Amino acid sequence: METFFLTAMGKCGWATGVKGTKVIGTNGLRMNEFEEGDFRFRQVYGIFDAHHRTDLSRVALTDIVTIFYKGRETWMMTLNGHCRKEDLSFLQRALMEAYAYKGRGKFHGGRGLVHHTEDGYPIEYGNSAHGAFHNFGGTEGIRPLGKVISEYTGQTEYRGWLITPRSR
Repeated sequence: METFFLTAMGKCGWATGVKGTKVIGTNGLRMNEFEEGDFRFRQVYGIFDAHHRTDLSRVALTDIVTIFYKGRETWMMTLNGHCRKEDLSFLQRALMEAYAYKGRGKFHGGRGLVHHTEDGYPIEYGNSAHGAFHNFGGTEGIRPLGKVISEYTGQTEYRGWLITPRSR
């Protein structure tokens, strides 16, 4: 299931740039889906202007990923946070680096690797995850190169877990 998740995120997740279909009855949420064998992936996400803040250069991020196995919800991940609009494409590239990695090694909370930088960019991405695919959480952020964690210009918190079916 973990490999399926990374494959789906790398093929149609928000970070790929694939623009999902609008979710009717919401204020801008979009949805991407992917199926392979008995598994189905659904990502519902939103990127909203953060008007509640005084700095209008920021956006609020929200994301819910669900994996279904044989039609039943089996796994879920949620994410909420914010970042500067100008850093969105950098964040997408940091995430795609991890999805291309496809689980060869340690699971990093379904987000980016522990650290990501790019030549010519004065910012860096960091990810601090704990747990394993069946139950995990963490925080990721973007900050100016070489600055301390408290100086993030964008930060999200995420959590994921296996869904235990109720007995009937």
